[in-house]
Amino acid sequence: MDLRFKNLNPETDKTELEYIYSQGYYQDNLQMLCVLLCKQDKWDESAFMARNYDYICDNFDLMSEHIHHDLSEYIDNVFLALDSQQTITSEHLIKLLNNEDLSHEQKKRITQKSECEIEHISDVSDASLRNDLCQQNKMTATWENVSAMMTDDEDAKKALVKYISVAENVQQLIKEAEQ
Repeated sequence: MDLRFKNLNPETDKTELEYIYSQGYYQDNLQMLCVLLCKQDKWDESAFMARNYDYICDNFDLMSEHIHHDLSEYIDNVFLALDSQQTITSEHLIKLLNNEDLSHEQKKRITQKSECEIEHISDVSDASLRNDLCQQNKMTATWENVSAMMTDDEDAKKALVKYISVAENVQQLIKEAEQ
């Protein structure tokens, strides 16, 4: 039997909520995650709303395990449903972008929703996602990253031209070259 609550009243008895949480009897949606986590000692609503994926992974092992069981559901119903851009660590973003359980479209939407700069663009396995990140100015300005983007692919070339057209990126690359 696949018992999963989709909506619970926040006033539900704490013991009942703990049972539902510990057994994983809940759907990954924004309302359910808020109701279940707001009763936890580490609850911080502003962190939950601003850096949801990092916040869950770093503070709630049981929920992290649960959302990774059906990561696609979490991405669609929570991460992408949040109103604000999401702050996420480079490590977590790379993990999501390299996850085979997520569709290419979900990954593209994750890059658009995320506030993060990838330190090593070559850590992202999909070339078109690397192009998107470069074009969105979401990779650290290093010669290593520029070199990784230099391929025969026309889309990569276009992304790199746009990237090095940003004055701050050029300044950072010059600074690195002078060291």
